[in-house]
Amino acid sequence: MVYLKSKLGSFFGKSLKVQNGHVEAFLGIKYGKYEPFHPPEIFSEYSSEIDASKPAPFFPQNLVPTQFMVTYLPWKKSLIRGFKSAGYAEIGDLHMNIFRPPNASHKPVMVWIHGGGFYIGGASQFDPSALVHFEEVVVVAINYRLGAHGFAPEETANNGIRDQILALEWIQQNIAEFGGDANNVTIFGESAGGMSVDTLVHSPLAEGLFHKAISQSGTLYSKIAPCDLLQAKDQYREVLKQPDEVELKDHIITLKQADFSRAEASLFGRGPFGPVLDYDVLPVLPEDMTDEKATVPYMLGRCSGEGDALLTATIPMYLKCGLLEGFNKEMFEMVVAGTIQRLAPSCEHESDLFIEKIIETYSHQLRCPEKMYSEIFCRWWGDLMLGIGPLKRAEEYAERGGDVFQYELQLIPKHSHDRNFAGNLNLKPEWSRSDHCDDTLYMFGVPFLAGKYAQGDVRFTAEEENLSRRMMKAWADFARSGDPGWEKYNENKEIKFFDEEDLMGRFGDDENLLERVKLFDQMYKKPDVHSFKLYSQI
Repeated sequence: MVYLKSKLGSFFGKSLKVQNGHVEAFLGIKYGKYEPFHPPEIFSEYSSEIDASKPAPFFPQNLVPTQFMVTYLPWKKSLIRGFKSAGYAEIGDLHMNIFRPPNASHKPVMVWIHGGGFYIGGASQFDPSALVHFEEVVVVAINYRLGAHGFAPEETANNGIRDQILALEWIQQNIAEFGGDANNVTIFGESAGGMSVDTLVHSPLAEGLFHKAISQSGTLYSKIAPCDLLQAKDQYREVLKQPDEVELKDHIITLKQADFSRAEASLFGRGPFGPVLDYDVLPVLPEDMTDEKATVPYMLGRCSGEGDALLTATIPMYLKCGLLEGFNKEMFEMVVAGTIQRLAPSCEHESDLFIEKIIETYSHQLRCPEKMYSEIFCRWWGDLMLGIGPLKRAEEYAERGGDVFQYELQLIPKHSHDRNFAGNLNLKPEWSRSDHCDDTLYMFGVPFLAGKYAQGDVRFTAEEENLSRRMMKAWADFARSGDPGWEKYNENKEIKFFDEEDLMGRFGDDENLLERVKLFDQMYKKPDVHSFKLYSQI
């Protein structure tokens, strides 16, 4: 147990062993409170002695998607035990975990925003103690409202993002008590966490609450955010079987949590969870802010195969259609047409044309030609949902004068394909490259925490350990100074490639990638901009 006396009270936390040292963890700290479907407020009613030894409880959620995903993740034990040990939070409470080096003082602060499609996940599913230990930074992992509770636009929209903003306000007021520097705060997140970061970078309500930002595999170009207000309302009504005469918030409150979670699960991957355009959190799409100077240093990145396994080979619909066995052309066309209908409905009338374009664009450099249609589908799906967005945002942000740094993870984890390293995890499909979430694996230093994470005997190579050290250093260097150690993204369009040996490349040198971006542009449609005032009257 570790003890910290502060202006808020005396915190009793935990000491975590890492390599040959220790990290101090203050867990489950309540930072906010809220009434359902209303903005949150700072929590300040602390007792003189505060138990900070139990992980931040998870926001109530459906565990089925998580149980699918963890069959591929080396932090399987952490995820499942994390839910069991942390439990679920009471509706109305918001929590965070704080990790720091012993005797920390004026350390850079890194605020982690978890992913999970805005409807699963939590602050306690990851252990940043290796990053804290090796790089001497303070890491704060925050929870926020998920699903309809966080993103159904009722009296106010974007309450999940408002929770994140409140956490940043709490950090500004109190992080010095934990040895952090409130004048040097970096927000970072992956997937939906990356989309959250992209929202905060462009939100007037978050201005001044952080000083640097890192978005990993997630921007507002994703097909799950930002959502159109009217579309979100219609989808909630349909799935939750909301009577026309009953307000959405009142209907949700009357549902049993199990029924509500089951209904939300049916919406996973097709919205409407995620930030919406409103009047104050996100009044303007980032790509429309062309006249506003970009001031916050911004690092964006992706994995080389965002849709290769974790987000496609765990979706029951795709598995039932034979994704892992290999789509035939007929099944491929059917699945792509259905995906276009859900994710790019403006292209539905030309789906046959786009199917041929997808085959032509993605049939290059295949890793598994005998299952080419499954591989083509996964590569296209990953680009559409996550992979192209960071490239688009970097280009725009640099044009607005911002300091931008780009990266791409290319190293393929050994446990993805080699049973000798995978332990009890499922091997990923033969075509899988660096998959969604693999960068968090190395950025958090999981190779140095293997005994705490692996369900069986997952192992990492020396090259992976070296990569993990380099990525932890790059993330922490960026948090310290705004410079991760490579050239800014400018007219030469530099990208850092993380592999067994790091390389610098240029966006424009890859002709196939340019074709993929061109196809994305043809399929991308901005969400309709409905004023929130008008929407709230509907």
